[in-house]
Amino acid sequence: MPGPPRSRKKERGKSMLTNQLRAEPEESYPTLPGRFQRSDVERLVTACSAPLGLSSACLRALLVMIQATRPSDWRDETRDAVCFMQQAQVAARLGVTPRALRYQEARLERLGLLKRNLAADGSRGRFAGGELIQGISFAPLIESFPHLLRIVEQLEAEERERQILKRRVSASRRILSQTLSRLAALDKVAPGPAEILETMPRRYDGLGESELRTLLRCVDNATREALQLLEMQQDSSGVPENSFRPHIQDTTKENPVCSGSSAIERTARKRADCIKTDAAPFGTASYYEKKRGLADRGFKPGYLETFTPAQLYEAASPDMQMYLDAGRRSGSTLTAHDFIQAAIAILPALGVNASAWDDAADAMGDLPAALCVLVLDANRYRPVNPVWSPGGMLRAMTERARNGSLNLHGSLIALQRRVG
Repeated sequence: MPGPPRSRKKERGKSMLTNQLRAEPEESYPTLPGRFQRSDVERLVTACSAPLGLSSACLRALLVMIQATRPSDWRDETRDAVCFMQQAQVAARLGVTPRALRYQEARLERLGLLKRNLAADGSRGRFAGGELIQGISFAPLIESFPHLLRIVEQLEAEERERQILKRRVSASRRILSQTLSRLAALDKVAPGPAEILETMPRRYDGLGESELRTLLRCVDNATREALQLLEMQQDSSGVPENSFRPHIQDTTKENPVCSGSSAIERTARKRADCIKTDAAPFGTASYYEKKRGLADRGFKPGYLETFTPAQLYEAASPDMQMYLDAGRRSGSTLTAHDFIQAAIAILPALGVNASAWDDAADAMGDLPAALCVLVLDANRYRPVNPVWSPGGMLRAMTERARNGSLNLHGSLIALQRRVG
């Protein structure tokens, strides 16, 4: 039989070639994970330039070349994120010579942040109908993106921890200063703690995490030593124990020294008999302080004059109790210092920004701010209306404290009733 016409053989050959080409997979390129964009890459490489060993010149060159790419290419697996800008043009934009730029490109390539795919003459662009791509490819940087993300997250976590340590040092320093002032009023001297206070640096901006931990350990020990000495003086003064609580102070920056009771007795903004038992931070219910005979005193009693440290410990969440146990010395009674230190230390776990603590301590003092943290932390676990945003709640309580409507006594009473 005669074979098929020659034209039909050609068509069949073309069809087979087309099918073969279609069967061959297109080249795939790495893409950014999730919803990350090119701008996130710029943020990351800037944030972790020091750990990567990037000089300011190399970082600038990297950012200029990244910005010369198409943003969509970083998320398209069929396209490579390539900078086609001519080397002379990039150098002119950076204000450096082409030779200096070549050195920076080589340095960035050694760090695994880019790949130079250039011709012998350094040409860049698309050739051979777009099949040949020459330029600076950022495929290595895209592949390294998860690693860079972990570096930045670690750096941010270390900075948050450093900010918390700075605030713990400052709070401990304030209590140490107040305690030494009270000892001086009793004609007593604590040479060791006083020397620690005098030699402490005024600012902590230049201190790293390890240096801050060492400083905190030092000032914390000095504070506890001074508080123990003050307790001994009060125990030997003949004052009945139930009239004050050693080293438990409701202090503010405006009233650093207290006498008689260890809690500063400030004039109440509201009548004490208006405080009710099941009050939330902003509410009232049944008259509790009046029942306890505190309403006729003419001032709001200190928080730790109304509640014992043991009662507050029982009202705290298991998380807060863990921080309190970790901070205090074995077998010792909890002090205001312990509650303040535990409240600051738990802030990162609650997702509370350190600036929210600064505002709270500024508005009401360290101890009331610490008890606010204790309340909102414990209320995360209450069955009705739990606290979902501890940071927002702390700022709301701070605002209430500023306008005189914060019912912290009522909140503490409500916690005590719930665990009782």
